[in-house]
Amino acid sequence: HWREVVPHRPDVKLEGVSAFAGHIVRYERREGVRRIVVTGYDDGRERELKMPEPVYDTAPGTNAEFETTRLRFTYTSLVTPGTLYEEDLATGERHLLKQTEVLGGHDPADYETGRAWATAPDGTRVPISWVHRAGVPRDGSAPCLLYGYGSYEASMDPTFSILRLSLLDRGFVFAIAHVRGGGELGRPWYEDGKELRKRNTFTDFIACAEHLVAEGFTSPERLVARGGSAGGLLMGAVANLRPDLFAAVVA
Repeated sequence: HWREVVPHRPDVKLEGVSAFAGHIVRYERREGVRRIVVTGYDDGRERELKMPEPVYDTAPGTNAEFETTRLRFTYTSLVTPGTLYEEDLATGERHLLKQTEVLGGHDPADYETGRAWATAPDGTRVPISWVHRAGVPRDGSAPCLLYGYGSYEASMDPTFSILRLSLLDRGFVFAIAHVRGGGELGRPWYEDGKELRKRNTFTDFIACAEHLVAEGFTSPERLVARGGSAGGLLMGAVANLRPDLFAAVVA
C-alpha cells in the first residue's frame, strides 16, 4: 500500500527526511543548493524555507521532539559564519540561537555573494558560487581564485571560511566552479563527469573561468585555479588544455 509522497526528479538529490506529528521536512539539493522543504499533513502544501542569501549551505540540526512545530537547522554561506536557527513552522517566526564567532569582528554586509551560470561547450549550464568584498569593480582588474573538484559525487558547498577573509579583504574574488563529476545537480551530474565523460569536468571548469573573465570579475592575467586531492587531476588537465587562461595553478 505504498503511496508516492515526493516524485523522483533526476536533477534533485533527496538527502534526508524528518517526520513530525503535523508535518514532514525534507532536505534536498536542487540547482546546486541544499534546501529545506516543509509539507503539512493537514493540507499537503509545500513550503521552502527562505534563506538570507542566494547561495548557501544548510543542514538539519538536532530535532528530537516529535510533537513540535519548531525546527532547528544550521546555516552558512560564503559571507555568513556557521549559524544555528530555530523556526516555528506554524508561524514562520525564526530565532538565531548560536553563531560561530569571528575574532576581530565580521560584518556580512561588507561582502557580496551570488550565483552565476557558465555555459559548457555542449550547452550544459554550470553553476558558479562567488564572493568578494563590496565595491570590487567588475572591470577585470580584480584577482580571482577559482576552486574546483568534480569527483566522487562530492558537492563543493558555498560555506564560510575565516581563512578566506584574508583574500577577500585584499580585493580578491573567490569562486567555486560546481563542475560535473560532483553531486550538486543530482546523480546525472556525477555520472556525466566520470569515466568516458570525465572530460566534461575539465571543460566545465574552463567554461566557468571564461565566464568570470567575460563578466568582468577578473582577467586571465589575474586568475588563479586551485583544486585539492582529486581536484589535482582537474588542475593538471586545465593547465594543459588552457594555459593561456590562468596566471597560476595551485595543483
